[in-house]
Formats: sequence, C-alpha cells, structure tokens
Amino acid sequence: MGRFDELSDLDFEELVADLMQAEFVLPFRAGTRGRDGGIDVLAEKGDEQHVVQCKHNRTGDFANLRTAVKKEAAKLSELNPTWSSYRFATSMRLNHARRGELAELLEPWVSSVDDIYAEGDLKSLLRKHDVVEGRHVKLWLSGAGPLKQLLNAAAYERSRALLEDTRAALPRYVQTEAYGEAREILRKESVCVIAGPPGVGKTTLARLLLLNALEEGFQPYEIAPGGLRDTWQLLEADEDQIFYFDDFLGQTALHESRHHDADLLKLMRKIARTPKKRFVLATREYILRQAKQLSEALDRETDDAHRFLLTIDRYSRHEKARIFYNHIYYSADVNEIARRSLLRNRGYIKVIDHPAYNPRLIEWITGFSAHRLSESELEDYASFCVRVLNKPGRLWSHAFESGLDEAESAVLVSMLGLPRRVSAIDLEQAFGSACEARGIDSGRRRFIRALEVLDDSFLSSDGAASLHVSFINPSVIDFLRQYLLSSRSDATLAIRSAHFFEQVEWLWAALSNKSTSPPAALAADFRDAIGRTLRTQPAEGTGDALSFPPHLDGPVSLQERLIKALEFLQKLPAGNPPQGVLGGGRAWLDAISEGRQGISESSPKLMRTLADLGAFDLAYGVGVIKTKLATRGVDDVAAWACQDELQRQVPTAYTPAERAEAREAFDSFFEDALEEPAAYGLVEEDLWSVEDLIGGLDSKLEYSAVEQARDRLAEEESEGEISPPDFEPEDWEPDDRGGGFGDEDGEIDAIFDRLG
Repeated sequence: MGRFDELSDLDFEELVADLMQAEFVLPFRAGTRGRDGGIDVLAEKGDEQHVVQCKHNRTGDFANLRTAVKKEAAKLSELNPTWSSYRFATSMRLNHARRGELAELLEPWVSSVDDIYAEGDLKSLLRKHDVVEGRHVKLWLSGAGPLKQLLNAAAYERSRALLEDTRAALPRYVQTEAYGEAREILRKESVCVIAGPPGVGKTTLARLLLLNALEEGFQPYEIAPGGLRDTWQLLEADEDQIFYFDDFLGQTALHESRHHDADLLKLMRKIARTPKKRFVLATREYILRQAKQLSEALDRETDDAHRFLLTIDRYSRHEKARIFYNHIYYSADVNEIARRSLLRNRGYIKVIDHPAYNPRLIEWITGFSAHRLSESELEDYASFCVRVLNKPGRLWSHAFESGLDEAESAVLVSMLGLPRRVSAIDLEQAFGSACEARGIDSGRRRFIRALEVLDDSFLSSDGAASLHVSFINPSVIDFLRQYLLSSRSDATLAIRSAHFFEQVEWLWAALSNKSTSPPAALAADFRDAIGRTLRTQPAEGTGDALSFPPHLDGPVSLQERLIKALEFLQKLPAGNPPQGVLGGGRAWLDAISEGRQGISESSPKLMRTLADLGAFDLAYGVGVIKTKLATRGVDDVAAWACQDELQRQVPTAYTPAERAEAREAFDSFFEDALEEPAAYGLVEEDLWSVEDLIGGLDSKLEYSAVEQARDRLAEEESEGEISPPDFEPEDWEPDDRGGGFGDEDGEIDAIFDRLG
C-alpha cells in the first residue's frame, strides 16, 4: 500500500467515505453539494447528519493545511451547524503536536484529537478494513515491492517499460465499470479480449490488469509482434504467469495470416485450461470484426471465444467527467486561466458530452501527449477543447501538411509497418529508399535533422545503447493511414519507397478496400514492391523479437514471407509473378535441401503453388520435402502434419505401401504416447494436431484417447495451484461510491467546482 499521491482530491474523498462507512456503519457518501454547498463527505441517518471534511494535501506543506483549516473554522463559525458529528481528514502525515493544533482550531466541532484523521490513521483504517483497499484500485496498484523486483530481472526487460508507463499514468486513471468486468472475466476464464474503437482506453485497461496481476504475484510477459509461437516456450507449469498482447490483430488494419489466427486460438485455449496462467489481449473492435469475416479459424471459434470478450464502446457521463477532471487535476499545463475558462458557462459539459470524446484526445488537450498548450489556447481553453474534438484530425494534419518539409514527411511515412520501437539505423535505410523514390537528398545529416524536428512532436526517441524511434501516439498512425487513403499520389510514393517487406504488408492492409485488396491503380506498384522486398532482412525493433540471422532463417522465415506474398498476388489482377518471388521460391527450396531452412505444415501447399508458377519442378519439390521429413522422428507431431498435407497437395507423393507403413508407425507410437502425454513431451497444442491427424492418416486410434490425454495433462498442470487473493468479498458494497448528493448534472458540476 503506497501513499495517497496517486489520488485526486475527489478520489481521496471517496476513499475517506468508504473508510468512514466501514468504520462507523453509516451511509457515508462523497460529494461537494451538501446543504451548505461545501460538505465533502456526508452520512444521513434519520435526523442525524455526520460530516467529514477532507483536505488532500499533495505538497506536504503544513502551513497551507493550517490556512485551509482556519478558513474551514471561520465558515463553521458563520454557519454554526448542528451536525451529529464532525471529523476532519487529510492525506498529510501529522505528528501529535500538529494534530492537536488542528483540533484546537476546529473546536468545538471536533470533540477530540481522535476526530482528526491524518495519513497514518487512514492507513490504519485500511489495514483494519482491507476490503476497502480492494475497491480503490490506485492504492494497491501503487505498491512498489513487486515492481522493484521486476525491474531487477533482465528476463522481464520487455515488460519493464510498459509497467513503468502504466504506473506513471495511474494517478489520472478513473476506476470504471469496465475494469471490474474485465477483472472478473480474467479471473473466471483466464483469458480476456478487450475490444473497442481507437482511443477508448483498451490499452490502459489491459495494462491495469497486467499491473493488478503483478500485485497478485503473477510474472508479466508482453508478447512481441510476431512472437505468438515463442510464447509456448515461455509457459512454465509452476509459475504464475500473465501474457499481454496489445492490438493483437494489427495496429490499423488486419494483415495477419490465417495460421496466425489458429496459433492465437490454440494459445487462448491452452491458457484458459491451464491453472496459474492468464492472457490479456487488446484490439480495435472493427479489426476484430474484420478478422472474423476473413479468418476461418476465428469465425469457427466465435461462439467459444465470446465468453472471453469485453467490448468497450462508451463511458458514462460521470466516468467521462472523472477522466477529464483527473487529467486537469494532474496537468502541469492547464493553468488557472484555463480552469476558469472551463468553469465559464459550464464549458466542461461541452467536452464531456461531445460525440468525439475519448481518453486519447483528453490526454492531448491536457498536455499529456505531444501537444504543449499555447497561451492563446489556455486563454479560451474551453473553446480550444471543443475545436479539437470537432476535428481531431487537425491534431496532426496542420503540422504534417504545413510544418514539415519533404524529408520529415518521408521519415514519418517510412515508419509505417516497422516495429513499434525501430532501430534508427534501419529507419535510416527506409528513409533512404523513400528519398530515392521522391528524388530528394538523403544525406545522413538530412536524416538526423529530420529526427530532431520530429522528436517530441510526432516521434519519440530514446538514447539507450543504440537509438530507437517510435510514434509518440497511436493516433499519428491513424492520421497517416487516412492521409494515404485520401492521396493516391502519396500512396503510390509510399509503396515505391518501401524498403522492408513489413512496410509492404502494412500498406497493403491500410490501402485495402472492402474487397480486402488495394485499388487496381496500385496493383503494379504493389507487385513490384512484393518482389523487391521479399528477401530483405526485417527491421530491428528492440524487445520486439524481429532481429534474426541472415537469410531469414528465424521466426519471420522466407517461407512465411512467400506465403504472404502469394496471398497478396492472388488478389491482384492477373499477371506474371515477380521474378523476386520466383527466385525466392527457388532459394527457399534450396535452403530446405541444404538444411538451412525447416519445414512446417504450410510447406507442402506453398511448394505446390510455387511449382505451378514455374519456380521449380514439382517432382524436385516433392523430393526435397520427403527427404527432409525422413530426418524427423516418429514423435514429431509437426512432421506428421506436414506429411499429411503433402499427401493432400500431391496425391502421388507417397505410394500405398509408404502410406500404410507411415500409418502403422503413427498408431504404434501415439497409442503409447497418449497414455502418458507429459512423459512423451506432448503439450496441448500437439494433441489438437494429433486429433486432426487421426482422420487424415486413416488411423485406427480413437478420438476419445486424445480427449483422455488432454484430461491427463490438465490434471498434472493443476497440481499445486494457488488461488489468488480476493480484494472484493461479495458481502461488502458501499451504499453510494461517490459523485455527490444531487442529480447527474449536479454531480458533474460538483466535480468541476473544485477547479475554482
């Protein structure tokens, strides 16, 4: 339990109300619209009225607190209220002398120094009524112990920055209904998929779940782009683990392959059935919808996966008000002039009720994003906020179109499709290609000068051992996508500029229309870009698992590139495949033959397609894959799946005698392996494949044997399970968690009256 620095003044009053309610069993509520217009916390029971006045002092300045108490005493002398009890609560730490001084100033309304509650007293009440702490997320998510331990562990480097960012933003967080729903889904199902439109707060919610799990003893792992398959290697049976995958279906438009969807669903099923494991995923609602339309795997699993899904589409007016208020409360940019502007004619209401309201824009207009508020914006701050909400694209469009030169614009477009935090060295390569396509100078100083202009406005860079660059806000990506969609010439330049295959993938998805392929006018440029970039090394992204050995013999293999390239080419108007793709096909098969490239279930179909295109002779391709499969063991489930697929693609690949021999070997091994799956090194993903192979190989094994093996694995993994602590017993609910004593508009007014 940390101090109360993460709480706004309203958060603090709600905490005090809950503590008083738990301690005195009275219906305390927080608000500023009492009968005298200035009560912070009130409980009414019959004719009795019990009042608690709160002062949240974040500066630790006792002189300021004493002055505030004197003003409170003067107000009480003027009103001379007849309350049943009066107490005073402050977040400041007080010694005995200072506590006595405040009690003396507030006589006769406080009966003794025991009616003065300081930081230590409130912490004591939290220990006594620990269920209250569970209802105030900021308190127990601010505990430093587990995070310090995490920061010292090199294995969690990827999660460190993410959790630090989350902790830094915690004071501005407002506890909404969505958090409780997501937390319940995660605890009940072990998997939670958070979907919603851009800027609605999915990432914030997902990260808070990650921080919550860390407090409960789970070790967090953020899954890198393209790192789904590696996650299976991280699953440790005896460790509490939570995995986090942000925008798992693509950052702005769907561009993942179907085998990715299948991998994702297998992992979801695995974690949902594995004790001590959790999985949080965040994506945009329209991308999830598009994925279900395009993907057989996701569409087939829609009903089963529905129980994992939480869609965030809107906030209540009260939640919007709290989010806006908390950002203003902690903002160093929103000064007194701006606050008075919001109070004039209740300008905050226009912000809260605006149809374009979302937390990302609230961050921008309160100075927590790239924008720094000017004097003119602060002078008429309420109007400025509404202007931004009216046309949020102006956040970037004016600066991009009027404030940047051609080289600076080229850097931004070159960032599209690259890793989230890309190496400046690789970005410079992409920039060089962009300059060549545009006919502009690409000297090194030009690149450095462009980065200097863009840093802290459109981009963010870090000065670690090597420089890495990222977009300062995801909304920049959304803007650039719309910019390219609205300008055919700029879209053409972007495609011709592509240096990395991942840039082509991103542009394909971003420029695709409803038929899931780009406009025909861009077909020739895409065809050329696919062939040109097919065999380029991926750009390096720190922590993003995108740096591999030469020849693409890593997680992003030449095979995967070829599958994606052919998928794109099939959607373009008829034409000869680029020589780069045919050459890549020959290089891929040669790499398999020479032992530099492995094979998977997808290899036979790719081989058949490339042979039909003329990349090599079909007989040669079949021979290469059969030879490779012969080196794999009988216990290799992936090899069996590959053999089954080869038979489907080329029915003459195996003779009847070879098929019979293979079936006998399969049945002999797996009859024993299914009896003791763990002893044979089988995991649940293997069992799903074995189940498919029984039919494909015409095996004599029973499907029930696979199901029993799956149950055996689950039983072994569940041994030693420890239930996480529960902060929210069902038998405790406060009468009213906050907002005031009036109607909804009155409650919102009560919140913003504090700015005066």
